[in-house]
Amino acid sequence: MELLPKSDVVVLACPLTEETRGLMGEAQFKAMKKTAYFINIARGGSVQTAALVEALEKKQIAGAGLDVTDPEPLPDGHALWKMSNVVVSPHIGGQSPEGRERQWRLSRENVRRFVRASRCCVCG
Repeated sequence: MELLPKSDVVVLACPLTEETRGLMGEAQFKAMKKTAYFINIARGGSVQTAALVEALEKKQIAGAGLDVTDPEPLPDGHALWKMSNVVVSPHIGGQSPEGRERQWRLSRENVRRFVRASRCCVCG
């Protein structure tokens, strides 16, 4: 709450837990600057969707970028689809054309390092 009024962009990137469910709601959006943007790359349940819609409609915040929503998928005709200051991505923000190859290289290197570190200094 302390940083919300000072932030130009608020990015939510956390797991969905009992502590984070509904984390962003009416009070949080009211605390944000009218020129601030809200980005959710966490989980849809971390945001109270009705409060977000209301904040956007009342221009309490400038806009939103949503990689996740609640509900998901967002139903046809939902208010968020109709807002020009909202971008909804298809919840694939972490994927890229070379992603699988990078994952394979990283996994292979991690296994190599683990095996190397696990070797006994006596038996090599």
